[in-house]
Amino acid sequence: MSVLSPPEHREDELELLIREARARQRKRRLGAAAFVAALVGAALGIHSIVTATHTSSSVAAGRGTRAATTGTRCGFRVVGTQVLASDGSVAYREPSKSAMWHELRCSGSAVWVVFVNGVGMSHGEYIGARSLDRGRTWRVAFAQSPGARVRYGIGAKVGAWTLRGSRAAYFVGTCPACSAGKASGTVSLTVTTNGGRTFRSYPVSALSGFAFAPVRLRARGNVVTIWARRLVRKVGSREDYRHKVVKVRVA
Repeated sequence: MSVLSPPEHREDELELLIREARARQRKRRLGAAAFVAALVGAALGIHSIVTATHTSSSVAAGRGTRAATTGTRCGFRVVGTQVLASDGSVAYREPSKSAMWHELRCSGSAVWVVFVNGVGMSHGEYIGARSLDRGRTWRVAFAQSPGARVRYGIGAKVGAWTLRGSRAAYFVGTCPACSAGKASGTVSLTVTTNGGRTFRSYPVSALSGFAFAPVRLRARGNVVTIWARRLVRKVGSREDYRHKVVKVRVA
């Protein structure tokens, strides 16, 4: 009796081994594919969460903005000395013949525009006009300009400003020729809470002497925060600044 298996039995065993090896290989491939799919799914999930978070933050920031800094957001733009509505019609024309630059902001139904018509060593020429009914009617609220007969001005030079709601507006003014104690040069904050009918000024003694120049302000409640900076070093195109934050309590 032979102890060797018939040849066909050896072939069957060999084929069975090959099938088992192929089955194990397919399982490994399917496992790898499932792992990759899980990784892709997790990555997509994380991306969606991050994107949704960024979108929500952006929307929330937009809703929190009280005053637009460009005319395109509130339906107006400025060309020369004219404020134009979205249809191209002239909503307001300031009395000067030309303007060096301007700033237009809006908040609620209020639209304000400040034209700067000239700048000198110790003073500037400017006109501030406003509309409380979305640009239908206008009036000059403050000015420092030849021929402008108004009661109020915003210092010798008008600086940073902002709006809060439809009635309140806040303006930083500077006076290079004015003195506060031993400091030459003063800074003031001028506020209206009734749409520009009346204004009240507050001295900002912490910025006297123009060691720090006001660059931005924010109003919350009865506290106005002013951000200022001064140049401490300039090397080529690089400028290094020192910053200062001042809070002013207003009525």
